[in-house]
Order: sequence, then structure tokens, then C-alpha cells
Amino acid sequence: MSNDMSGSHAPGAVSDLTLEERVAQLERRFDDALLMLPDVQRYGRLVELLVAQKFKEADAETTKVMLEVAGQTSHDTLVPERLQSFPCNAIRVTDQLWQKYSRNRFGFSVQRQLYLEVGGTLDSLRAGDMKMLLNFAERVGIYKDKQMVDYEERDFSLNAPAGSLPAHWWRSPYGAKMVNFFFMRLIACEI
Repeated sequence: MSNDMSGSHAPGAVSDLTLEERVAQLERRFDDALLMLPDVQRYGRLVELLVAQKFKEADAETTKVMLEVAGQTSHDTLVPERLQSFPCNAIRVTDQLWQKYSRNRFGFSVQRQLYLEVGGTLDSLRAGDMKMLLNFAERVGIYKDKQMVDYEERDFSLNAPAGSLPAHWWRSPYGAKMVNFFFMRLIACEI
């Protein structure tokens, strides 16, 4: 048995981080956990719907939760600029729930990754590049034959294209501007 206390670890172990970096990482996780405690009730209905694979209802519940977090009652009152300060933890929790109960097919992080895969960047978001947004929409199956697929006609099962849910949240009267601002927030929050 070795008495080596140098902090060496097996290949593939988590930490090449300094002690300060590890402490900061643990503090962030702890803060996130504390923030979640009063929100158990907030996310409870969403969890129930996701567990039951009632994805359409879970999609609507996601919008309800997100608006509640933003202090709004409808999409009409949530302006895109408000997303610049939207709590990362709320996005992260919602994303993790969607990923867990969809076997990693759905969620905001899946959508962000697919946006990046079709060539989208932070610069294309800042520029409001509609081509990138349409490439993303086509990739997730909500844009076909040069038009958006009606929400009611979309697939709300595990057979739906990866990244196609949650989708109701994107249905804002501010259109592409809201999508751009939300994608920028996903990137800023490292979702």
C-alpha cells in the first residue's frame, strides 16, 4: 500500500483541477442544490409528466415553469432582453429533467448542441442569422418544405427528432429574436 499523498490519481479520474478550482466547483454545486430546495414543488408537476412520457403536456408545463421563474404570466409580457439575466439554475434543472426522462433525446442542451452542429455560433446569434435558425429548425424536424410544422402536428413521443422538445417555450410573439436571446443565454450559462 502506497503512502503517496501527492494527489496523483488514476488515468481518467476527474481532477486535474487545483484545490481552489475544486472548491469553487463544489461551492457552485452546493449553491445550485440550495437553490433547488424551495423549487421541489415548482418542478414536481413537470417531473410527473416527464415520467409518464406525456411530452406535450410536459412541454406546456415547461413554459409555465420558465415564465414563473421569470416572474411573468405569459409570453406576451416576457421580452427577449429579460433572458439576459434569466437564472441559469432554472434552465439547468429543466434541461436535466428533460434529458433524464427522454433518455437524452430532448432538452435545452441538446438543442444548443444541435444549433452549434448546423454551424450556428454566438456571432450568428448576435447577428440574428435566420439561416442558422432555419437550419436548426430543419434539423429538429420543426421546419419542413420551407415552412414551420404546426405545433399541434408535431410528434410528442420518444420517436420525435432529437432536440425537438421542449418546443412550446420557443413560441413567443417575439419570434426569432426570443430564440436568439435564449440560445445566447444557454451558451452563457454553459448549458
